[in-house]
Amino acid sequence: MANKLTQVHIYIIGFVLMVIVGVGLFFTILKPLQVQKLELDGQIATTQNSITEVNNAQKTMEQAQAKLQTSKRQFATLTALKKLPPNRTIDLGETASQEELLSKTMDRWLTLPKFVIQRLERFSRQAAAKHKVTAVTNFAAPATPVDPNAIPRDIIAWPIGNLRVEGDFNNVMAWVKEWNRSADLVSIEGLKCSIAGKDGRVVATAGMSVYIFPTGKAAEAAAATASTGAGGGGGGGGGGSYPMGGSAGGSAGSYPSGGNSAGGSASGAGSPGNGVGNGP
Repeated sequence: MANKLTQVHIYIIGFVLMVIVGVGLFFTILKPLQVQKLELDGQIATTQNSITEVNNAQKTMEQAQAKLQTSKRQFATLTALKKLPPNRTIDLGETASQEELLSKTMDRWLTLPKFVIQRLERFSRQAAAKHKVTAVTNFAAPATPVDPNAIPRDIIAWPIGNLRVEGDFNNVMAWVKEWNRSADLVSIEGLKCSIAGKDGRVVATAGMSVYIFPTGKAAEAAAATASTGAGGGGGGGGGGSYPMGGSAGGSAGSYPSGGNSAGGSASGAGSPGNGVGNGP
């Protein structure tokens, strides 16, 4: 019996052909386009991540530049507040040439240790009388070299010895804070406090360093270089990095950022905690 194509058969054959053509179109046209779209999506995501990283790096750079400018302003403030008298300044002149140093500042440089130590000891006595404590200092600055080229260009940093102060705890701490008012930029380092008697008296001991800023255009150029991290000057007997203030518990030539301050831990029964004092 011969098979006859009915209209239903034609519909079925047409449907099958449509499915075959559709599958073929999917694998020959739509599938490659889908793969290409996924690749483009990945490239876009990578680009967006790169843009985010660049923006973050830009923001970090701007923050670093802002901190640098803040440090420069702090340094300028300190050099304006903490300086030698006009007739005692270590003037490096325009270029810090040997001729300028010999004519302007060599005599001041050679007598600088004696002047600084006498001024610091006088301030210590005045502060002790003001706050009713007994202060004993053992200050001594290093001898200055006679070579003009040995004068530091950016900062003179000297560890000058130890101090001992005894009295009522609050008075002792007030004496320590009083150093914020010193005409010289100093750091009180390793402050330790212990009970001295049943009447509540304490004894505090510490080391001290002093920082002195030369003047003149040559000094300004050296300070600008040092403040960007290019380096600091060594001085006569120690130190050498760029302080932006004094810091207790630190060492000469460290990088504190504030005014003079006293700190360190207290030891002994009933003795107080960490130190006191903030700079200008």
